[in-house]
Amino acid sequence: MLLAAFFILALPGCGCGDDDDPSASSGQAPDDDTDSEIDDDDDDTGPDDDVDDDDDHPPVTHYDLDLVFELRNAAKLHLWQTGAELTGTLMAREGVGNDLMPPDVLFTGEGRVMYFPEAQYEIFQLSMQGGVVPGGACGDEPVHYELTLTGQNGSTERLGGIAAYCGTAATGLPKRMLRIKTRL
Repeated sequence: MLLAAFFILALPGCGCGDDDDPSASSGQAPDDDTDSEIDDDDDDTGPDDDVDDDDDHPPVTHYDLDLVFELRNAAKLHLWQTGAELTGTLMAREGVGNDLMPPDVLFTGEGRVMYFPEAQYEIFQLSMQGGVVPGGACGDEPVHYELTLTGQNGSTERLGGIAAYCGTAATGLPKRMLRIKTRL
């Protein structure tokens, strides 16, 4: 009970809720915010603005890759990596696999980068939704694509595949796997 009374008496002078100015608790300056919202005043000198004041955003890495798939076709892959998040575009050329991935159509998608430090490996994964491929292997259904590229840290070579699924999601067995190879 005595301990509870101590905490109650100590709270008014502790500066609790004053997330902006350390000097406010010492009586040098008044608290400059209302503490009604979660504040993001990283500089701890300005008024409450709920805006991230620091420059701690991860850099964006862009990969411009020429893919070879099924050893007889090519595609262009652009990836933008921000931390573990990945966005990308893919466009295949005329050749093998066009019954599932038509040439000269730009596919966009999102994914992630997974790191496996114990194996010194990383995996790039990108999901993309395509439309119906006229006369294609999926008939009147759209095609969903799952792209993966794997490689050892420090190496530029990446191997992987594109799993093509009939429908709008990666469910069941893929209609076909297209093997791919590239260099970062």
